[in-house]
Amino acid sequence: MIGMTVDVDVVIKEKPDALLLPVGAIAHGPSLGGRPGPPFVFVVESERVRRVDVVTGAVGAAKVEIISGLTGDEAVVVDPSDRLGDGETVRASP
Repeated sequence: MIGMTVDVDVVIKEKPDALLLPVGAIAHGPSLGGRPGPPFVFVVESERVRRVDVVTGAVGAAKVEIISGLTGDEAVVVDPSDRLGDGETVRASP
């Protein structure tokens, strides 16, 4: 019918061993020329957060591929507050 639209997901590559994080775990540094700054995540270590710079790969609607910066064994903060900073104390929730 005229005026109808459709959304299509096309799989162009699969990486079964890819390290994926929720989109909300990725934060960005200050913008550079109108573009988002370098990506980073907050890793939780002994109830404190540490900012870790990451290199991202493929980005989907819900997940982001991490190319480097993490091993996959870390606990990361999802949807961090803008006020969260390196070295601050946090409490993990289940």
